[in-house]
Amino acid sequence: MMLPGLLYLFINNYMPMAGLVVAFKNYNVVDGIFGSPWAGLSNFTYLFNDAWTITRNTLLYNLAFIVINLVLGVAFAIFICDIKNKKCKTIYQSAILLPFLMSIVIVSYITFAFFSGENGMLNKTILPLLGKEPIS
Repeated sequence: MMLPGLLYLFINNYMPMAGLVVAFKNYNVVDGIFGSPWAGLSNFTYLFNDAWTITRNTLLYNLAFIVINLVLGVAFAIFICDIKNKKCKTIYQSAILLPFLMSIVIVSYITFAFFSGENGMLNKTILPLLGKEPIS
């Protein structure tokens, strides 16, 4: 009864550990993981020497994204609250929230259906109405 669980653990937890060797090698695609020359800890020198720079950049990027998302989120919330027409307000709220609630697979399919070169909505309906040629 333990065999399926142990097999699962071995395949998903222990087999990928062979790839950890790449961190200690000068990896070359032609030679492969085990044929590439050994580098030791030299791959980690940049990481250890510039740890402050890496930490600073990470904190600044996160701070910038938090501020930008907060400002834009509050601005859009204020703009949507100021809309008088209930139907337009609902449409705008749905248009903003829908990408966060949908799977990326569905979003990519909708994008493909809109922009497809052969059968996309853009090439089959919108561009002919404007008198334009289809775009590949």
